[in-house]
Amino acid sequence: MARDTDSGEPLAAADTGEGAAGADDRVTFSAAGLREGFVRCLPVAAGVGGYGVAFGMVAARQGLSAAEATLMSATVFAGAAQLIAVEL
Repeated sequence: MARDTDSGEPLAAADTGEGAAGADDRVTFSAAGLREGFVRCLPVAAGVGGYGVAFGMVAARQGLSAAEATLMSATVFAGAAQLIAVEL
């Protein structure tokens, strides 16, 4: 909960922006926000990309085509299950 800096008393929800959405509460997008989101996602994207390369190598070794491996990656959301299914 936010507190008034002068008295230390809790601020009302209307003063802090907390609570029910008002008519002026809109989501806005900007180039700076887009860039910040992109930069924040880079660490996760690096891990996902590394896993994708590993799965692609295993799938190719087992004889799956690029289309089959891509379809499997798009439909199976459990990474370990992809690797186990390819081995079967």
